[in-house]
Amino acid sequence: MISSKKAKIRVPNRLSLPGQNFDSLWGILKDAIDHIYADQVGELSFELLYRTVYTLVLRRKAFELYGHLESYLGDKLDELEQNNLKDVEGFELLHKLFKIWESQCRCFKLISDVMIYMDKVYCKYERKMETYDMGLESFKKHVIDPIMENVSAAMLSDINKVRLQGSLEVPHADTWKGIVGMMETLEDEKDNYFSAHFEPALLQETESYYKNAMNYKELSPVEYLETMKKLKSYEFSLDQKFINADSTVKVTTVLENVLIWTEQFMEAIPVLMRDALTNNNVELLREICSLSSEEKYCTKILDCIKNCIWEDVTSLTVDKNSRKRAQVATQWTTKVIEIYNYYQSLLSTVDLSIFTFEGQDNSSLNVIHEVIGNYLNQDAIQTCEFITLHLDTYAKSTEDKRDINNVKESLEDCVKIFKLISEKDVFESFYKKLMSKRLLHQRSSIKLEKWLVKQIKGEMGTFFTSKLDGMLRDINRSAMLSHSFKPEENVLPNCVFTSQILTMTSWPFQTANVLDENVILPPQMRQYKEEFEIYYNKMYNDRTLRWAHHLGFMEIGFQFKNGYYEIGMPIYGAIVLLLFEEHEELTTEQILELTNMSEQELQRQLISMSLAPKSRILKKKPLSKTISLQDTFSINYGFTSPTQKVRLQTIANITTKSEAQSQAGHDSLEKERVVEVNAAIVRIIKSCKKSAHDQLFQQVSDTLKNRFTLMQPTFKKSLANLLNKEYLQRDSEDTNIYHYIS
Repeated sequence: MISSKKAKIRVPNRLSLPGQNFDSLWGILKDAIDHIYADQVGELSFELLYRTVYTLVLRRKAFELYGHLESYLGDKLDELEQNNLKDVEGFELLHKLFKIWESQCRCFKLISDVMIYMDKVYCKYERKMETYDMGLESFKKHVIDPIMENVSAAMLSDINKVRLQGSLEVPHADTWKGIVGMMETLEDEKDNYFSAHFEPALLQETESYYKNAMNYKELSPVEYLETMKKLKSYEFSLDQKFINADSTVKVTTVLENVLIWTEQFMEAIPVLMRDALTNNNVELLREICSLSSEEKYCTKILDCIKNCIWEDVTSLTVDKNSRKRAQVATQWTTKVIEIYNYYQSLLSTVDLSIFTFEGQDNSSLNVIHEVIGNYLNQDAIQTCEFITLHLDTYAKSTEDKRDINNVKESLEDCVKIFKLISEKDVFESFYKKLMSKRLLHQRSSIKLEKWLVKQIKGEMGTFFTSKLDGMLRDINRSAMLSHSFKPEENVLPNCVFTSQILTMTSWPFQTANVLDENVILPPQMRQYKEEFEIYYNKMYNDRTLRWAHHLGFMEIGFQFKNGYYEIGMPIYGAIVLLLFEEHEELTTEQILELTNMSEQELQRQLISMSLAPKSRILKKKPLSKTISLQDTFSINYGFTSPTQKVRLQTIANITTKSEAQSQAGHDSLEKERVVEVNAAIVRIIKSCKKSAHDQLFQQVSDTLKNRFTLMQPTFKKSLANLLNKEYLQRDSEDTNIYHYIS
């Protein structure tokens, strides 16, 4: 029958060994240590040893036990060092030391298992090293310290032998790794033994070895780079076999200092960078950029890249004396875009953002923008003119809808360049003038014009393109009016009339002048004009319509002896030509009376129609190059042209028109800038009520930096304007402080 009582485990009342003194108990432990060192652990009783240690600690003999143990281990290690490591050198020393280290670690572990009660009760509270750590410390003191110089020399010698062979098949790698692991395990004051003793020696030896490894001066820049790449790769792979990642980085840094920071390589970097960038050598570029991550080196690389881009853009030439301004502008802009795209494509293969220091954004795109932007802004006015002429040329060449998609990519590149210009209001001024001419003369696709404005708006915002949008709205509204306008059939039959109703504030010129008001139109044109005025007044009875004939354009079909031609010309030229429907011949004086034009304007038209080589639709007598009041004109029925459509090019004003227009454009731009500065000053000072001169200038500059670069004269002119209008007033005590007047 099985009993239902539970069995009880009785713990002995006493674990200690009675009746034995310290010496006898220490003798038991000492004998056990000898057995452990003799690898005779199987003969030992753990229970007996544990009770022995327990008894000594319980009798407050832990201090003596700890001291005897430390002393005895020291004697054992001294004996071991004398018998096995004395007078041993080279790899044999390393091999024997590693084997001894492994065996001693096993012994220390077994002894610490025996002394576990002392570790927990005595060492913990007395802040003594536990048995295992004490063993390691004794090993360092009695074994490693006496032979450390020999160990370091043996390690470094063995490593240099492998380096000299250039092989990564290292038969001694496990021993090296074991020795390094031993040094990292042993403590030495504030750091481990490896960091305090061997690592500095390794770094110093690495520097010395690679300085004398070969004669680098005999190598070309490309050979030097290839050699450097191989050495860095080899050393990195070798170091990974026996030292930790942090030490590997330190060795790599030393190697970089030896190979990179030499006068020879510093001189070779620009040559290598130019070779990589010129020949589109992506692999070489990556190698140069990946050699080092130090800020000093990265800055050098960035400077070399910027210098190469700068050399390329500044090598572009501009023929400022050429009469074909649009052609020169297109060639220059195309080359700038090519350089931009080339470097954007090439540098995108390298992550330059890793070269970012102190918050600087050194991405490839920002590097390109910085350099090309500086180049474009050297002569911002010429840059704006050339880019707008380039856009104008492309826009004019795409009248066919099928061509629009083909040129959008080129125009998008041009818009990217436009972003880099600081004087964007100058660009706007040039662009408005050219766009207005294209729209008025119907020289481009409205669809493409809208797309271009959309691209610019996406980069600069709605405010920048407000007037461009206004021009497009006027053209759309005018097309609707022209489509719905139906004149009487007897008014200029077979005539197609296209109205262009322009809002004065949107277009970059005066929409009417004195000549437009006084000129005498032919009867048919005058009747057409009156018909349209009646129609427009019915549509918009609250608006004033003023005619701007100088902006108009007219195509007239005429049957000459050699064929029928459609001749396109300004309205003033058409007025002159239509006079010959009723007159066979007219003098200059008679034409003046019939048209009421100014003599200067009439001379321009007559020279264009009678002396220009490709558009001599009138005969002039006498055949001189000047126009006098007595000269006579008649239709040149013998006129011929290679194309049916002929565009009559009106010559510029005889006076210095370009200079006058340039000055007028500059004055207009300056006025617009003052208006914008006025608005910015009022917005800023209204919020803070008062501001000092320099602080206000900086705030206004930051506000308008996307439009133009604010200069002090413009700022002072704007301040004077606002002071005069009593928006601001100076402080009575400090004239550099301005107050807002509410």
